[in-house]
Amino acid sequence: MNRSGNFIQGRSVEELIRQQQAQRQSEIQQQQARERLYAEQREKARLQFLERNRVFEKIVPIGSPNSDASAAGGSRPAENTESYGSMTFNGVDQYVLLPSAQSTGWVPGTGDFTLEWFMKKQGPTAGGVFSLGTLGCTILTGGLCYVWPYGAQLAGTFSTSYYAETSWAHVAISRSGTTTKLFVEGILKSTKTLDTLSIDADDFFIGKYDPSSQWMSGNITNFRWTNSALYTGSSLVVPTSPLTNETETKLLLLGGNTDNPVIDSSGINTLINNGAGWDADTPFV
Repeated sequence: MNRSGNFIQGRSVEELIRQQQAQRQSEIQQQQARERLYAEQREKARLQFLERNRVFEKIVPIGSPNSDASAAGGSRPAENTESYGSMTFNGVDQYVLLPSAQSTGWVPGTGDFTLEWFMKKQGPTAGGVFSLGTLGCTILTGGLCYVWPYGAQLAGTFSTSYYAETSWAHVAISRSGTTTKLFVEGILKSTKTLDTLSIDADDFFIGKYDPSSQWMSGNITNFRWTNSALYTGSSLVVPTSPLTNETETKLLLLGGNTDNPVIDSSGINTLINNGAGWDADTPFV
C-alpha cells in the first residue's frame, strides 16, 4: 500500500470494490436462475398433479363407495382413487399402526426392499418417523436422520432449510442383496452391509419410533414399501409427482382424505389410525 492508502497490491480500492460487486451480482443472477428453474419444475409438477386428479376423479369419484375399499378391508381399489394430501402428527401421542406386520406375509427376511416417504417436520426437535421391529427411523435435533436397521446405523443429514415449515424432504432406504443404502433428498448418505430383516410379528408404527416413544410432529405422505430395490446407484431423482404402485409394492399411503387419512392404495393392508389428522398439503403443489 502506498502512503495515500489508495492502492493494494497494485490495485486501487475502488477497483477491488467494483470486482467484488460484479462477483456478487453474478452470484445473485445465478441464484435467481436456479430459483426460476425450480419454480418452473414445481409449476409443471403442479399442473401434472391437477390433471392426474381430474382423470382419477372421472374414473372413480372421490367419496364413492369404492374409494375407501382398502381401508374397509375390501378388494384392491382402482389406483389412487382417494384424494391426495398428507397425514399429520402432533408430536405427542398420534400414530398410524399396521398390527403384526409379519402376518401379512409381505415383509421380507433376506429379500430386497425399498421404503420411502416425504416428510415435513415441525420444529428442530427429535422425533420418530416409523418403526418395524429393529428397523426404524428417527430425526434428531439439527436435522440428522438416523435409520436403525437391525442393530446397525445408517445416518444422513438434511439440508439446512429442512426445518422450515414450508420445506418437504424425501427419504429412501433401499436394500439390494446385503447392501442397504440411505438417501436423503436424492443424495446417498450412507451404505451398510446388512443381512436378515428380523421383525417376527412386530407392529408397524408410522409417526412413532417404538419402543423409545419418540413422536413425529409434522406431516408424512407418499409412504411406500416395495419388495424390490428401486434405488441402487449413488443418487436418485426425487419424485415430483405422487408415487404409484410399482411391481411388488406392498404398502402405499398417499395421504388419503379428510375422512380417512390412512387409506392404503396397494389394497393389501388395513391400518389403524390413532389420532393422525389429514392435511391438503403435499410436496407436489
